[in-house]
Amino acid sequence: MKTKQILMTGALALSMVLSGGMLTGCSNSSNTKDTKTTEVAKKKEVKTIGQKTKDSKSLKFTNITGKKITVFETKSSSEENFSDNLLEDGDAVKNKEERTLYYTVKENDKLDVKVGLQNQDKTFVFKDVDTTDTKKVDVSLKDDKVNLDVTKKDGSTATLTPSEDSVKTEEEKKDESEVKQEEKKEETAKADSSNKSNTSESKKNNTASTTNTSSNKNNTGSSS
Repeated sequence: MKTKQILMTGALALSMVLSGGMLTGCSNSSNTKDTKTTEVAKKKEVKTIGQKTKDSKSLKFTNITGKKITVFETKSSSEENFSDNLLEDGDAVKNKEERTLYYTVKENDKLDVKVGLQNQDKTFVFKDVDTTDTKKVDVSLKDDKVNLDVTKKDGSTATLTPSEDSVKTEEEKKDESEVKQEEKKEETAKADSSNKSNTSESKKNNTASTTNTSSNKNNTGSSS
């Protein structure tokens, strides 16, 4: 009798141990699945740049330049000045990283883009970028120049190259700006000088006209 009780007690204990192990195994398996799901979600999470508003449009781009993008600015094509850098201090688009860009353009306008890479003092400007039906954009680097490789939704592709003056360094642009300002000053000075000369001639002509009128009056008086 006692033997049977001992056997039953042992069987019960063994059953509890086994069931506990199974529960632990299930729990570990569940935790592993949750961890993997979280990791996948993190990988799929895409960072954004620019402000998302009710009027904004979005565009996905990937950096494949092999370097970090540290400058990214946009504007509507009819606007004169670019926005401030959309990448905040310390932020950069890493190589092979994908981002979602939010931008706003005026009606009938296209998008202008300025891109700068890390450790470079020059930026690359792309004017009148047509984003209609664009599926994605790859920011690439060829011959030390940034290009935009555009893929449309219909599968067609196009490579956009930067405008000629955009690859100049900031110092070169500054020098050109100073030269233009000097030229404007010279033109203004010449215009002022020309205006003064014309004014002086006009005064001389008026004086001569007045003298002639006075002379005519005198002649008329003498005839009388």
